[in-house]
Amino acid sequence: AGTARSIALLDAGAPNDAARALLDDFEDALLAYDRLSSRVLDAAKITEPPRFERLCCHDAKGAADEASDADPALVIGCPVQLGALPSRLVRTLQDWTAAPRLRDGMRVYAICTTNECDPGQAHLSLEVLRLFCHGNNLVWGGGLCVAGAAAVAAFARTERMGRKRRGCSEAIDRLIGAVRAGLSIADAARRFGS
Repeated sequence: AGTARSIALLDAGAPNDAARALLDDFEDALLAYDRLSSRVLDAAKITEPPRFERLCCHDAKGAADEASDADPALVIGCPVQLGALPSRLVRTLQDWTAAPRLRDGMRVYAICTTNECDPGQAHLSLEVLRLFCHGNNLVWGGGLCVAGAAAVAAFARTERMGRKRRGCSEAIDRLIGAVRAGLSIADAARRFGS
């Protein structure tokens, strides 16, 4: 499907938390990779850089209105506690289902964070998002979960590929590869060998 030229970033976290920091990293890095690709391919004048729409669950109605403009990707950033999605995210998704605001075929990805040491805490939450997509004619692209959310937030201002952030940055880069190629994370991993 190719690179989405308009990407909605739905922030279901709190200010200054790890989910927001990872969404920021996703946006910054995707734009940097897009600029690099344009230079290498000498296509800077052919395509506009991807446009990002920041949505927040605190204003679910406004977010639902804006999300209809996202084409064709939505990236959800959310903390997961005790394996569950935040209630504000669940309410937002329910509102979007009640008043269809998302385009059929839109690709949906997730970035989850947990305070626990085991990122497997997010498996159930990611499955809930997959089922939401399946039931609403959306394409589930997969998600990633980063454990140790407090450390992720604390190191958000350090060097991107430095020792403290490298693991998260590499995971975000794999997500970016999937979004840019219009593939699921699993398909992108198989094709690109990561």
